[in-house]
Amino acid sequence: MHFKVIQQYLIQIFYSRFLFELLYCLTKVGKINLDLLDIAARKNQKNNFTKRNFSRNSKIKNFISCNPYYLFTKQIWDKKQLHLSEIEVEKHNNFIKIVQVSFLQMNCEINQQILQSMEIVSILFEYINSRFQLALSLIQNYIRMLKKLLILIASLNSVFSQTIDCAGMIQTTCTAAGYCFWTGTACRLAECHKVSDIRACRSSLNGFLVLNNKCAEIPSINSNFLNQCMEFDQTTMMYSYVKFPSDITQLSSSQTTGGYLVTTIMTARYTSKYKYEIVTVNILTASTSELMNIMNAYIQMQYDLADTQIHPMYLEKAIYESMQAIRDDVALTLTGTTNKRQDYYTLLWRMTDAYFLKLRAYQPFYISNKYLINSGFSHFNRFSLTLGSQYQTTQISWTSYNDNGYLELLVIPAEQFGILSSLSDIFIIRPSNIDGSDATLTYSLQWTWSYTGTQPTSSANLYTFDKIEMNGFTSQGSAGCNTSTKTCTINISSQSTTKSYLIAETAITSQVATGRYYTRCRLGRFTWSGTSCA
Repeated sequence: MHFKVIQQYLIQIFYSRFLFELLYCLTKVGKINLDLLDIAARKNQKNNFTKRNFSRNSKIKNFISCNPYYLFTKQIWDKKQLHLSEIEVEKHNNFIKIVQVSFLQMNCEINQQILQSMEIVSILFEYINSRFQLALSLIQNYIRMLKKLLILIASLNSVFSQTIDCAGMIQTTCTAAGYCFWTGTACRLAECHKVSDIRACRSSLNGFLVLNNKCAEIPSINSNFLNQCMEFDQTTMMYSYVKFPSDITQLSSSQTTGGYLVTTIMTARYTSKYKYEIVTVNILTASTSELMNIMNAYIQMQYDLADTQIHPMYLEKAIYESMQAIRDDVALTLTGTTNKRQDYYTLLWRMTDAYFLKLRAYQPFYISNKYLINSGFSHFNRFSLTLGSQYQTTQISWTSYNDNGYLELLVIPAEQFGILSSLSDIFIIRPSNIDGSDATLTYSLQWTWSYTGTQPTSSANLYTFDKIEMNGFTSQGSAGCNTSTKTCTINISSQSTTKSYLIAETAITSQVATGRYYTRCRLGRFTWSGTSCA
C-alpha cells in the first residue's frame, strides 16, 4: 500500500472518533479478538503464551483492543523496511510520539514488553494489512451515509423550521430559529423588524409569522438595513423600524473588558483628549446601562465635539444609533419605576441640542436625512427650511426676523415612539439666537404627503405633545389640510421655545392597546404578555 495513502487515513483515524468505528468494523469483519489470540498462541508457544492465558492477561487484552494501529504505524514507518530519508524518519517518529500521547489520553494501557515483541508486531501487521482496505471501505461508506443523514436533517430544517411556533423551543433552537427570541426562561416570537429569517414572513412558504397575522415580508429589501420583515398591516417598510447593522469603527482604546471606557471619559479632567474615541464607540452593542453612560458622555463632551475637525455625521450616527438602541431595548418601559424610557428620551433630546451646537460652528445651513431622524439647520436670512422624509415633505418658512439666529428642525417618524394614528411625522421646531438661547419667530408650517392608505381630512388638527412622556396630546386647532393638493398649512405666531408637533385626527388622544403586536405594544404605554397587549 502506498505510504501517503496510509498516512492520510491514519491521521483521520487517530484524530477522530473513527478509531472506534474502525475497531468495530475490524471486529465484525475479521473477528479480530479470536483470530489474533489463536495466531499469537501458535506463534509464541516458546514464550509460554497460550490461547487461554493470553486471553486472561488483562494488559495484553487491553493492548489488543486499543493499540493494534499503534503497532501497525510503527511497523510501516520502520526505516529498514521502508527505506525512508532521515528527514522523513524524523517526521514519522514525531508522529509516533503524537500517536502514543493520543493513546495515553484514551486511557489505553500500552504494555512495553508487548511493544518490544517483533513477533506480535509482525502478526498484527500481517493481519491488519489484509483487512485494512476492507475497513477503509466500510469507513468511507459510513461517512457517505453520515453526510446523507446530515443533508437530510438540514433539508428538513430548511423546509419546516419557519412553520413552527416558537413556544416550547429550547434555548439553542430558539436563538437559531431567526424569528424567535429567548427571554431568559422561555422562547417567544420575535418582533417583526428583528426577524432575520425572511421565510417566517413568506406566505408561499407557510411562514408562521405571516400565517398568524403577525409580520409580513418586505417586498423590496434595502441593503442598508438588516430588516427582513415588517408589521403585518404595512405594505412597505416604515422608517420607524429601520435596523442599522452594528459598525466596527470602535477603537480598542475606547473599550475595556467590561465594555466601554465612558466612565474614564466622564470623570476625566480634560475630556477633549477622548473626543476622537467617543465618536467611534459602537452604541448598538451597548447594554442598557452602558447606553446611558455613552449618551451622557456625548452630552458632557458637547463643547469638545464642536471642534470643526469633527464632522457632524459622527454626532448624527450617535443620535440615530441611540434611537435604535432605545427602541429595541425590551428592558425599557414608559410605565415602570426602573429602566424608564423617559430617562433615555431626556438624554436623546439633549444630544440633539449638542448636535445643533455643533452645527453653529460648522456652517449656517445644513440638512441630513437618517431615516429614524431627519435634521435641518438654517440661518434666518434664508427664510425657509425644507426636509423630505418617507412619503412626506415638511417646510418651515418665515418672512421676517428681528435678530440674527437659526431655525432648528427635526422631523421624526412617530411610530418608533409607540405613537399610533399620527398622520404626519413628528416636527420638533426651535428658533434660536446666535448664542444658542431661545429666539422669537413667526413662521408657517407647510406639510405635504404622498402616501396611500389612511388619508388626512379637512378635520385634521395640529397637536402638541410631551416628547419625554410621549403623551399629553393637545390640539392647536385645524391643520388646514387640503385633500385635493395633499397639503396642510398652519401659521404659528411668536414661537419662542422648543415645540413638538404632529398632525392627526382626534383619535390620537386615545392611544389604546387594541390591535398592537409586540413592538407597538411595548413602545407604547402597555405591556406585552407574549401573546397579547394590555
